[in-house]
Amino acid sequence: MLDTLRSWWMDQSPDKTHGYDMELLNQRFGASAMVLPHRPYALLTSEFRNTDHSAYLGTINAPAPMRNKWDPDAVLKEAKLVHFSDWPLPKPWVMWPHDAVTEIQPNCTKMGSDSYQYSCREREIWKDLYNDFRKRRKDHCRLLSATAPNWPSWKKTVGAE
Repeated sequence: MLDTLRSWWMDQSPDKTHGYDMELLNQRFGASAMVLPHRPYALLTSEFRNTDHSAYLGTINAPAPMRNKWDPDAVLKEAKLVHFSDWPLPKPWVMWPHDAVTEIQPNCTKMGSDSYQYSCREREIWKDLYNDFRKRRKDHCRLLSATAPNWPSWKKTVGAE
């Protein structure tokens, strides 16, 4: 494994410099790695932005009575690992542009079909995950987050426009 990582580190090809972390891992270890189920081993932060959670819950083709109900607090509690993946947002060590938060953050959901009450729990959890990362990075590593990029320019750079 160390030889594989060393060869990746020494590789100067353009593909290496433009890859995302999970793409790099899949490229190097995809043929020999065992696939772990997302639930509970790999919760993506983008799951809190989704409206359909059946893929994560593993209930895509299940009959309605057997489908698990989405409970963001329970999902977070059972998760073994949370992977920051909210494309086109930068990774968590880069501050958010204000425009990006407004555009990308999870929507609040209506509590009932004829209710005027909304739940913003997914949004709270999502923001807390990022805030916790930044706080721990500062406290344990003594590193501050990088300055927020210009959002329109960033979106063009990553191909989100």
